[in-house]
Amino acid sequence: KLIKYMYLSFQNYISQNILDKLEIDFKVIDNIIKLKTQNIYFLEDYLKTQTNGIWYDLGMKAIQDIYLQILDYQNRGFTFLSFNLKEILVIDYNKFLLIPNEINKVEVIEYKINLNSLRSPVEDSEYISPELRKLNINEKYFPITICYYSIALIILKIVFNSTNLDNMNKIKHTDLYNILKRCLQKNPKHRFFVII
Repeated sequence: KLIKYMYLSFQNYISQNILDKLEIDFKVIDNIIKLKTQNIYFLEDYLKTQTNGIWYDLGMKAIQDIYLQILDYQNRGFTFLSFNLKEILVIDYNKFLLIPNEINKVEVIEYKINLNSLRSPVEDSEYISPELRKLNINEKYFPITICYYSIALIILKIVFNSTNLDNMNKIKHTDLYNILKRCLQKNPKHRFFVII
């Protein structure tokens, strides 16, 4: 098979530790990450190749990979307000790598997001949380859980090819359902992202 390469700069906030944990083949040359893979897609393009159905196992794998990366970001003192399908790479059909946009990067201070560190207005998308849609510019801090809503919507898109919350009933009484339910709480203070 043809080997494909993709080059990513460290400004994409990818840590070598995460690449190791996800078992992604890479080399670092002059501060550029060179990924070596058989297949690589942006999640948006990858989903177009999937047939209709429920992709439960793929959703579980995606949420596990993304969970590791979110924890890594938060441990390094930053996170992102939201994500979209163009900010996730699918490598070798089953590894999910976040390549978030600098625009949505915010500092984390005492488990809260500092909106003063936001570099531009929040970009509206299908995957942002309700509180970002009606952002009150007088609010300075949000809980770090704000991006969990976005992640849950993306996982729904992977599993059902739709962000319709009613689809969750099809996976009731599963681990994935429980994870998504916690991430989709209306109040961001009640959201949490835990994989057991």
